[in-house]
Amino acid sequence: MMRKIMIIALGALVAVSAASYSHAQDEISYSGSSTIGMSVLEAGALAAFEKKTGIKFKSVEMPGSGKGIKALVEGKVTIAGASRSLEAEEKKQKLLGHTIAYDAIAVFVNKENPVKNLTKEQLKKIFTGEIKNWKEVGGKDAA
Repeated sequence: MMRKIMIIALGALVAVSAASYSHAQDEISYSGSSTIGMSVLEAGALAAFEKKTGIKFKSVEMPGSGKGIKALVEGKVTIAGASRSLEAEEKKQKLLGHTIAYDAIAVFVNKENPVKNLTKEQLKKIFTGEIKNWKEVGGKDAA
């Protein structure tokens, strides 16, 4: 079942590139998210996809979502994978995207931490470095 899901997801990725290229492709090159690359492209789906379609993957690179999208825009690859939504500048490129999965993310803190709830906005600020101390979200001063 999992293999079938991976092949379907891989097919969805191929659909993204097919929409942006007018000529038939004998080879596909992928660049982008390691989340997609590791879970779909390297999990045995490549061989099954190639056997079923006859289309070969020339390369699979996982430098991250932004670099993969840039490589697609520059014509260096036929498929880009992103584990995030397109950013404003990327949307201007008129790329055609297809959601193939949603990623579950969990954040854990030490049980001694008095902070019991964080909003998505607070998490974003923590991970971008805008929030630097637990006291900014109702916790103890960590300075």
